[in-house]
Amino acid sequence: MCNWNIPNTLSMVSRNRDLSNLEVADLFQVELCESQSLERRSSLEDAAGVLLYIDDGFEDRTHCGIGCRFMRLDMALWFAYANRMSLYSIPNGRWEYTSSQVCPRRNHECYFQSLVSNPLQEWLLDESTVRMVNSFDAAKLKSNEDMLSVNLWSRRSLDSFRNVHQFGFVWLRMSKLVSGKSGCWVAAQVLYYLLKLNKMLETAIMKEKERLYWNSGQNRCIAVHVRYGWRS
Repeated sequence: MCNWNIPNTLSMVSRNRDLSNLEVADLFQVELCESQSLERRSSLEDAAGVLLYIDDGFEDRTHCGIGCRFMRLDMALWFAYANRMSLYSIPNGRWEYTSSQVCPRRNHECYFQSLVSNPLQEWLLDESTVRMVNSFDAAKLKSNEDMLSVNLWSRRSLDSFRNVHQFGFVWLRMSKLVSGKSGCWVAAQVLYYLLKLNKMLETAIMKEKERLYWNSGQNRCIAVHVRYGWRS
């Protein structure tokens, strides 16, 4: 699949799971990878469509934690895939659960593997857009949206995703690969792509598992509280 977005020690499939239906899921991961890969183009060809994810809280009406944030990111990548664009993280983010000391960019790549194959400046031919994207925060990018040669995904993008695109259900009929699949299936596959840990976070988790003697052979249990609701 992708050589920049690869399974790690926490991406393994349980041995107890029926693996007979994973072929379509693997093919979908390949298509996601291809949609997030840079295609070399000459200056006479159209540049690859870029969807810049700037939803880092500046338009929020209510608090949005990490679960809410990944739900929105999932929708954005589903939109980008269906519309032949590549989703890209904002270089100057303000994701609430990130640390400015550990990762000044405060975006998705602080803790997870890269969404795309190449840096943004290799996707864009417009130097003015590259300069603004690399120096502006989310709110300033939104206020200068008409001057950018990229598409922006912010909190307000969810409105058309719900009302116009019916949460992506309209695209299920457009692809033979996902035809007959549910929205939950697509969301799960997109999350699998998004939630691959980078080396720093993977190492930290493995050290914590060692501290807890997680692989000692003894039965271990994690209690997880899942709140059902719509907070976006």
